[in-house]
Amino acid sequence: MIEEISDLFGRLQDRLIEAFNLSSDEALGLALMMIQQKKKSLSSEGLTAKWRKRDALSLAGHFYWLSKTYQRSQETGRAITFKRASNVIYDAINADQGFTGEEFFTHPHIGAKVRLEAYQIWLNQGYTPRVEGLIQKGKVDPLYPAPMTEWVG
Repeated sequence: MIEEISDLFGRLQDRLIEAFNLSSDEALGLALMMIQQKKKSLSSEGLTAKWRKRDALSLAGHFYWLSKTYQRSQETGRAITFKRASNVIYDAINADQGFTGEEFFTHPHIGAKVRLEAYQIWLNQGYTPRVEGLIQKGKVDPLYPAPMTEWVG
């Protein structure tokens, strides 16, 4: 039984590494979040379903905050990546069109690390590991504090 669980967990971790281009530690962390939030992880109303406007705005704001934080720390590539992600969501909201996670995840400006960040927000309320890392490294402007992003669903 334990060997079967270990094998299943290993396959899940391998799929996460492949799907999101993650390190083993990142995949392990996401797999543990998925196991802790098993019901949410397996829900048909998950992150790939149609998004509520409030959730879309929350996620867009989170990505915008990341872009500004990376811009201040002169990490231009990451700043551009997360700015593009926020723009994809804001553009859909401003066009007043329905928006699904599937459309977001398959958009050409949305890469593996952005998808990972979105899943971490969806599964785990509060700070994501990326935001916690920025806080620990002292890269967060006290006048522009880290968001406690929440996905209501």
